[in-house]
Order: sequence, then structure tokens, then C-alpha cells
Amino acid sequence: TFSTRGNNAITAVSNASFISPDTVVLAPVSPTREYDFAWTDAWRSSACDPTAHLNPLLNFNDFEAATANLFAMHNRMHDWSYLLGWTEVNSNLQLHNFGNTPIDRANDPELGSAQAGRLTVNGRDNANQITLADGIPGITNQYLWQSLAGIIYPGACVDGAYDMAIIAHEYTHATTNRMTGGPDGSLGGGQAGNMGEAWSDLAAIEYLQSFGLTPVGRESPFAMSVYATGDPEAGIRNYAIDQSPLNFSNFQYDPNGLTTPHADSEIFGAVQYSLRKTLIEKYQADYPFEDRELQIDCVEGRLSAQVCPGNRRWVQMMFDALLIQPAGPSMLDNRDATLASNLVRFDGADLVELWDAYASRGQGEKAFTIDRSDVNPRPDFSSPMHENEADIVFATLADDGSAPVANIYVGRYEARSVPIGDTNPNGGFPGAHRFVPGRYEFLVQANGYGLTRFVEEFQPGESRTLTFSLRRNLASHHNGAVASGVADSDADLLELIDDTESTNWQSTDAALAEGKAEGEFVEGRAVTVRLSERATVSDVQVSAFLTPDGQNRFTALRSFDIAACDAQRADCTQDAAFTTVYRSPDDAFEGGFLRPKAPRLQLKSFDIPDTLATHLRLIVRDSQCTGAPQYQGEAHPSGDPTNDPDCDTGMNLQLTLLGLPEFSSNVPNEIRISEFQAFGSPASGRSEPDTGARSGLVTRGGSLGWMLLILLPLLARRRA
Repeated sequence: TFSTRGNNAITAVSNASFISPDTVVLAPVSPTREYDFAWTDAWRSSACDPTAHLNPLLNFNDFEAATANLFAMHNRMHDWSYLLGWTEVNSNLQLHNFGNTPIDRANDPELGSAQAGRLTVNGRDNANQITLADGIPGITNQYLWQSLAGIIYPGACVDGAYDMAIIAHEYTHATTNRMTGGPDGSLGGGQAGNMGEAWSDLAAIEYLQSFGLTPVGRESPFAMSVYATGDPEAGIRNYAIDQSPLNFSNFQYDPNGLTTPHADSEIFGAVQYSLRKTLIEKYQADYPFEDRELQIDCVEGRLSAQVCPGNRRWVQMMFDALLIQPAGPSMLDNRDATLASNLVRFDGADLVELWDAYASRGQGEKAFTIDRSDVNPRPDFSSPMHENEADIVFATLADDGSAPVANIYVGRYEARSVPIGDTNPNGGFPGAHRFVPGRYEFLVQANGYGLTRFVEEFQPGESRTLTFSLRRNLASHHNGAVASGVADSDADLLELIDDTESTNWQSTDAALAEGKAEGEFVEGRAVTVRLSERATVSDVQVSAFLTPDGQNRFTALRSFDIAACDAQRADCTQDAAFTTVYRSPDDAFEGGFLRPKAPRLQLKSFDIPDTLATHLRLIVRDSQCTGAPQYQGEAHPSGDPTNDPDCDTGMNLQLTLLGLPEFSSNVPNEIRISEFQAFGSPASGRSEPDTGARSGLVTRGGSLGWMLLILLPLLARRRA
């Protein structure tokens, strides 16, 4: 057609519409059919200047190159998916189906909008796919990316039409929706929607790796959308897929992902990564993953999956399972469909390994979910095909000699996750648990003892009691500790010291910043905890995790100080009685690229100089918004006069331009902390420390004697 109109895709720029391209005239034309257009990287070089769209010297923001690339990549994804089974009879996107289906199932190429909505205030930092029934074109929108105050911070002004991972992700939404449940089927919401997002990530990563296109430079080949986001470690997700610790118990682990399927999609992505890795390792000797020529022969369909590296076998099963599973599937429905696909195509050659991989991520033999909407499915780590699993009984032993009732979680998350068991005989969990052999992370939560992390390696056939050693939390209200200070409510104060990350303290009163120096928003807000007893405190645990009520993630804690007071030596109702004993690093909770991400806000331990105290004061220095350099305007030069990306000041400009000045943003004035815990030894059990050595700020340097004073108490305790 001498333009970006073909059998598989029709592509053009869309100035305002998010339904389909609204400017057919803004489509490249080539009488020679050579679509190699000049690219000036105008959006980046102009620092997101909206006038670039109107500037002929900038090729009208490189619209020809962007549109041609999006068109070509849609054709690439069409061909790649076709060879895996997304053909005309399986409801693919084509203008002509060449007689392979009735005519009413044709006439549906992918309609691609490049630089979608670029002249609107909403046309930024996104991509989407609208998939309708077979015979109705699919629609995809690729946006421009730029930093927006308190919302998102990509590494630069970039065009999503050049990020193949995003293009492949959106295109695969059409594939999985059409192949699941027939031509008019749908994945729907809940776990099905989670899987939809994960399949799109997985397809993008597999496409790029199988063609040898990633990694580039220091980026992770398992990170999603590195180009658009500027995050080489995890891309747009919390984790690169190969680094994810998630399992089937972790639904709604990310409080900022409760209204979208993206965070929980990483649970399914982690499961699928384990399957892929298992099959690559199994077939590595005969079909090496690193054999580039072999990979190309497989990905271009010259060889069947049976004689290809394990990744090709895996992705073929992923596509086959789409056709086997029901409409609106749960993750366990897909597990069963994938196992069935291995039986059908590969004669069940991999069932043992596949079950082990599923079990290692909590989707084992006894895993249970009510349906796709269940956000509290029961995990299980056993396999029906493993004869030498580990049989484990859980127990606890506290430093005070007690055996606390505790909830046992597999993985790194407690809030909103489902425990694998507890130590309560009447708790409703089985007494023993079976695990396929391997390495597991555990998180143990007990009222009065806070949260403790452990790592265990289970050997084939072993049977034992796993005893978790816990320490008394001196700052727990369950032990009698009391919190006072700045807070939105008394309940918030209680939630700071309740031994769980599922609640949080907050202070959101903008009036508290009045009269402070410029740039001081939340600095100095503090909570004082009267400990359960006079004790020598050696370490504290702090969490900047948020709770699931729509709190802005930029309001999470970034840095803090700890001050102490001993009521036997001073009046702890007076500020002057407190001495600062610890200053956290400026990036204690480092937030991460793009936005503060859940893994970087979780509970952390901080060693402090051994301090005899009855009271500890947690003092805020900065939130993510006020203290993280990557969220400040200096890191994101803006050529857009309507946008100040600085988290401290920019949000109010956006609201004013939208005609909503009365809704001025309070984000820089809000601060939230999930948990504060303190550990050490009762004063009666230890000699009093030398208070003179602890006045003012104390560092960890100094004499050998000072180091031994710190290390010996730690060595005396059994800690994971």
C-alpha cells in the first residue's frame, strides 16, 4: 500500500484519540516501500517539549520513524505468534484470512496508534490494548513517556513506539484473550487478568531473548520495558522476572497494585520463570540455550519444539495451554492446562520437573483457590510426583524461653499474604508440611516478637522440626510499649508498634510544615515509644511499606534518626532529654527507579550502638518525595512549560493547569511508616553501658574493645 497499512496491521499517529489512529495523514508514505526514516530522538533532545509535534525541523517529533517501527514490530509479533499457534482458526488479527475461516472472522488487523494522545494531558506514560471479538480489529496505543510529579519518573523523555518489550506486551494481550475460551472468550479479571499481564511480559522477554536482542549493556534481560522506564534492573515491575521471590501465597503483596492486575501478575511470572529455567536446564546438554543458530531455527519455525532448547519447549506449552484452559481461568486452571499440554505435545516427558517447579512456587499438589477472583488462595509446596519430599513441623523458641504463637509465611511478604502454617495447635493448619527439596525463605510474625526472616535448605527425604528463634520486641504494644507524638489518630500510633506490616502510622497535616524553612516538609515529625521495659537496645527494625487504601507511594519514609532517653536518668517528657544515637543513611529506603517500589520499602534491620533506654524516638528526615534525588526536578529537565516534575513542587502546577487549584497536592507534607520494632536485652541482664561513649552521634568505628562490645551480644544470640 506504500504506507503502514498491511494485512496484519494498520498504523498511524493519533493526536488525541485513544480508540484508533485519528490522523491517517500522519502515516509514513514510501513510493519505493523502503521505510527507513530519519530519527532525531526529538522527544528526548527537546526534554519533552510539546511543540516538537509541530516542528518540521524535528520531523514532527519523528512521527514517521515511530509509526514505521510500531507497524514493523506488530508484523514481527504476528509472525512469531503465528508459529506458536495463533493462526486464523485460533482467532488472530488479519485483514484477510485466506479462506481459513468464515469471512466474518476476518477484517480485523491490529490498529496501532503511535504517540497516542500526544496533544492531550493524558497521553503520557502508558500503553494499552483493546481486544474485541474475532472479526473486529484490535486497537493498541503507544504513548510518549515523561516524568510527572509524584507519579512516575522514567529515565528520560522517550517514545514507547521504540520499546519492543512494550509493543510485544500489548500485542500479546490480543493473543491470550483471543486464544482463551474461543473466538469470543475473555480472560476477565482476578487471577485471569493477572495472568494476562504476565503472559504479555513473558512473551516480550522470550521474543527478545530468543532472537538474541537482549541484554543491551548492563540491563537485565528479564526486566520489562527497560528503554521506556530507564530502569535496567526491573523495568516497569517490582522485580526482574528471574529475581522474583513471589509465590502463590502473595496476592495483593503490593499495596499500590490492588486496583490493577500488574503487581499480582508478577506471581504468575515467577512461576513461569521457574518452569522455563527448569526446562532449559533439563535439555541444555542436547539443545544448548546459548546456541544462537539453533535458537533462530526454532524461533523462525524451521525446527519443532521437540528438538529445541528448553525455552522453546516452554513457550510452546504456554501457547498450547491457552487453547486448553477454560474462559476466565484461575492460575491453577492454567497449571493443569500446561501439564495437559505437556502430555499432548511431549508425551508427558516433563511432568516430574514441571510439578517440582510449580510446587517450589506454592502451586503444588494441595494448593487451592476458590476461583479466579480468590485473593487468598492456599499455597502448597508439595508434588504428587515426588517420592522424597521433606516433611517439616514448625515450632518457635523465644529468647525469654517461651514458645510464641506465630504465623509462618514462605517468602518475603507478610501483609495480605496467606501463611503456610502457624504454631497454634488450634490454628486450622496441618501440623506437618511437605516441601519439594530446595531453598526457601521464611518470614515469621508473632505478636510481641515482631517479624523475623529465615532461610532454610530442605534436603530430599528429611523429616524434622524446624524451630524458629524469636526475640522479644521491646517496642511492641503487645508487650506494653506505648507510642505518642505526631499522628493523624491514636490508632495510627498503635499501628506503628503492632508487630505487622499490614498497618501503618501516618502524619498528613500540611499545617505542620508551616513556618519551616523552604524544603522542609515532613522533616522532624516524630513518634516516641516508651519501651516495654528498660533495656539495652542493639538494633531496630523499620518498615516504609504502605497499606492498601490508596496511599501515594511517594509519601513513604526514606530516612530517619533514632534518639534515646533513660527515664532513670532524665525526664523523658522533655525533648532535651533525648540524645540522637543513630542516623540512617539518606537512602535507608532507596525507593528505586521510576517510582518507589514495594521491595525497597519492606522491613529492614538497622544496627544501632548498644543504648540503655526506656524510650526511643523515631524522627523523620525525609519521605520518598522530599528526599530521593531521582524524584526531584534537577534529575528530570523539562522542556514542557506545563510540567514541573519535581515531587516537592510540581504536583500543584499540574492541578492548577487542570483548573483544580482547590485540590492542591499534599503529598510533600505526608509521611507514612508501617512498623517500628526494637530488640536488645533487659537492663537487669546486662551491665550498664558507658554512657559517655554514647553521647551525640555514635559511629561504628573505634577500638577493638568497642567492636567487641557490639559484636559479642550479637554472637550470643542465634539469629538467622
